Amino acid sequence: LTRGSSLPSLSADAWLHGANANAYLGHRVAGLADQDGDGYGEFAASAYGWTFSRGRVYLVEDLSASTDLSGPEVTATLSAAFTSNLGQYVLESAELTGDGRPDLIIGAHTYSSSQGALYVYAAPISSATVGSSSARAWIQGDTASEAVGSAAAAGDWNGDGVGDLAWG
Repeated sequence: LTRGSSLPSLSADAWLHGANANAYLGHRVAGLADQDGDGYGEFAASAYGWTFSRGRVYLVEDLSASTDLSGPEVTATLSAAFTSNLGQYVLESAELTGDGRPDLIIGAHTYSSSQGALYVYAAPISSATVGSSSARAWIQGDTASEAVGSAAAAGDWNGDGVGDLAWG
């Protein structure tokens, strides 16, 4: 991560260290609006290969140096309970949940025999095991190998003032 320059430098102002080999930390990164009410935005960094491809998404703020993902800069950790490649897709979306703030969408395309799942989280986001009980909303594929959560897009496409969601 670099700050305050229009051109990237060869040295970073801060960096994140992955939790384990083959976690693929940073495969997807999404800038987020202020999630915790402190006036500063956060970002989400995924590690879809974390712990035997269960997957994990970290919400990070105030990254002023390096961290090993256990420091106070990590404000929430979302982890999958099963092999699901959680975080293969991460997106800050349009406002979908009616609270006036953009929401976080996380894909888990190999969930449940690759039926896949897509989870919507509303601010403020706290640490949780990702699932239907912790998400504000979730969508699961109907058949094996459907791989819902491989991609998503959000916006107000029909102009009604309510966010819309498309997924694949």
